[in-house]
Amino acid sequence: MAKKKKKNKQNKGKKSILTFKTLFFSFLFVIGCILYLPSVVLLFVGMLPTLIVYSTDNQPGKNKTFTIGALNFSGCFYYLINIWGHSHPMDRAVDYLSDPMTIVVIYSTAALGYLIDYMATLFVSSILRQKSLLRLEKIEKEKKKLEGRWGTKVNGERRLDDDGFPLDIGGDASDSAEESA
Repeated sequence: MAKKKKKNKQNKGKKSILTFKTLFFSFLFVIGCILYLPSVVLLFVGMLPTLIVYSTDNQPGKNKTFTIGALNFSGCFYYLINIWGHSHPMDRAVDYLSDPMTIVVIYSTAALGYLIDYMATLFVSSILRQKSLLRLEKIEKEKKKLEGRWGTKVNGERRLDDDGFPLDIGGDASDSAEESA
């Protein structure tokens, strides 16, 4: 009983430290967002396609998010460099976001990420399909080789009853002819 109370006190201490760390880093994040507001605004608007893909991508490795996000960030990067080069003014970020060409460039790079992901998926799936077709051909050759050696009993094409048992247990007429020869 005393051990459980001691563990509960230790867990409460860990929870409060975890909460303190979370609050501390959240506070630093908010301060950083305020200090670098022009960059944050540009990245938030520019990286919207990546945020949408992240929320809808249910693949384990999130490869689509990575591909689209990398190209989307590359579209934003040129404008970030220009904002950083001009003493980081907010009006510069607003000017970029109000210019339709900026949005077209940034979102076009995200679209290029979609295209690359789509083409890579098609390429890999066609390779895997060809590989599986070759494997099926190899299995069929092996099946023919086994039929030549052991007869038609091993070809897997026997009639089965409702429970899955072969109907012709005694063997085929062709099998008996092969055995007598």
